[in-house]
Amino acid sequence: MLAGYKPNRRWRLNQARRRGLRIEPSNDIDQLVRLFAENTAPKIYGLIGEDYEYRMLRDLYAQAEKAGMAELWQARSSADYVIAMILLFKFNRKIIYLFSGASAAGKAAGAISVLLDETFRKYATHDMCFDFEVHDVPGLIEFYSSFGSKKAPFLTITADRLPWPVRQLKAARVALYRRLRPRPAANGA
Repeated sequence: MLAGYKPNRRWRLNQARRRGLRIEPSNDIDQLVRLFAENTAPKIYGLIGEDYEYRMLRDLYAQAEKAGMAELWQARSSADYVIAMILLFKFNRKIIYLFSGASAAGKAAGAISVLLDETFRKYATHDMCFDFEVHDVPGLIEFYSSFGSKKAPFLTITADRLPWPVRQLKAARVALYRRLRPRPAANGA
């Protein structure tokens, strides 16, 4: 399993495993949203949050869970705190890494790496492809490639059938929100 990982990822994963993290399934989508909202969202300019993205994520998870397509996993610290979570979708012989969240302690412990490694171990004997679903975000691409992932092209189709005035109102709402929302600090904090 570790053979495809880059040496630095193997070393970091070994360090993370020494922290005694406990990996277990979950169904608490609200905990995942809280982890993301408190630790990652403040660094993303233009994220609307509870009014849009988080509500949509909850609905998507609920439907996928009903269909048996969603898996939610969490990492607990040795002090029994949930410090990281990942949301996976299984569809058409793919495991899609859809969303994650980690506290500062989870990031320091390398909890996302352990969660991903456990996923790879669980599905290693299955005829499935793991899809990181990452766009051109350099830091994420570097992190995911450290697990031995390869870039693969994908097609996208966008269909917007809203009437023209509704599209304009929607675009204006998003632009106004993004303009009024405070930008993250320059240092990323």
